Amino acid sequence: MAKRVADDDAAACTETNNKRIRSESETSAATAAGSDRRSVALVHSGAYIRACSRLPRMPERAILIATLMEAYGLHKHLQIVSPRLATADELMMFHTREYIEFLEQGCPEQDSDEESSDDERNDRKIGETRAQRFGLELDCPPFAGIYEYAQAVAGATLTAAELLMDSNEAHTIAINWHGGWHHGRPDCAAGFCYVNDAVLGILALRRRFDRVLYVDIDLHHGDGVERAFEHSDRVACVSLHKHAPGFYPGTGVLSDTGRGRGKGYTVNFPVADGLTDSQLAHIVQALVELAHERFQPNVIVLQCGVDTLVTDPYAAFNVTPVGVEQAVQSVLACKLPTLVLGGGGYHSPSVAKCFTSVTAHAILELEPLARSIPEHDFFEQYSPDYGLRISPSPSRPTLNTDAAIAAQLATIRGAAFQTAQ
Repeated sequence: MAKRVADDDAAACTETNNKRIRSESETSAATAAGSDRRSVALVHSGAYIRACSRLPRMPERAILIATLMEAYGLHKHLQIVSPRLATADELMMFHTREYIEFLEQGCPEQDSDEESSDDERNDRKIGETRAQRFGLELDCPPFAGIYEYAQAVAGATLTAAELLMDSNEAHTIAINWHGGWHHGRPDCAAGFCYVNDAVLGILALRRRFDRVLYVDIDLHHGDGVERAFEHSDRVACVSLHKHAPGFYPGTGVLSDTGRGRGKGYTVNFPVADGLTDSQLAHIVQALVELAHERFQPNVIVLQCGVDTLVTDPYAAFNVTPVGVEQAVQSVLACKLPTLVLGGGGYHSPSVAKCFTSVTAHAILELEPLARSIPEHDFFEQYSPDYGLRISPSPSRPTLNTDAAIAAQLATIRGAAFQTAQ
């Protein structure tokens, strides 16, 4: 049976004994003095990048992100922390035992029918039927090493969460650019998401922090996270996303505001095609400032999916890294411990450009990076212009009027977080 997670569930979670964080760098990022000082950590290792590169739908994305950040020399400004693997018990803080045990069994061999016996073909057919039951088809195909991948992604997000829980810095930022898989269900994979590391990270953070603000700026509604916490008044979920007939996952309308004790702690801001940088930045700033004032979170989890980019195959929004940077800056302006996750994004070179730019400009607050991408092993992936910049499209007008945006913000201001203590 699918599990719903409310605020009391966090207390019942299995306590993790692994609190030792292995650092591969002695350098921490400090961009200002006093209360504005930021401590920035990146969860990263070669083994983790290889695990993430197993994803069938985006096999090169993780390595492009890692190598472009290295090419620009960003790692010297970051505390580099090796992730650990999540245990089965930790995965089952949210996911069902049946689903996790199925992943742990691994995938059946994919031999051709011509080389298989009748018994082998029957066994494979049974395995495929079970895989479909757990959502392992279409956009979430099964693959060799699927359980190890789930352990790696969840473990990286838990590592980042533990950094925030163990830090004495007021403004610690922990980044897992390869996490943020917000569609995962308790009992199945969904929407490219095999494990819901965002939910697992929030549950871990609840062991120390009383109120968690989850902000989701992915093109798609963060339905898996919202469902997990829709009954909670200790985890507030704010999602800006595209909503249109037939567009996945079809949830996240303005009137979806939570259930029971969690009524008013879910905020959905659905938008139409063509959203611009300035509109994204304006909406996120307004929503985050409202949540910060009324909900008064102790920690923030930011899901920074970039399938919103103008270059993404979804071709929905007209957003560039500039708009994403501004949205991230609005979140970090709260000066709270912040867990930064990745998410959607299916043009891998553009994802790498955006995450590199956001890390340098919005998070580390460095001087602007050189527009020409430095030569490195994956330099040819950025042809034909070999530039960091992504420009908006003049032929993709926004369908979001200022009046419509203002009306939705007014509706949200009238109802959101009204019972927050």
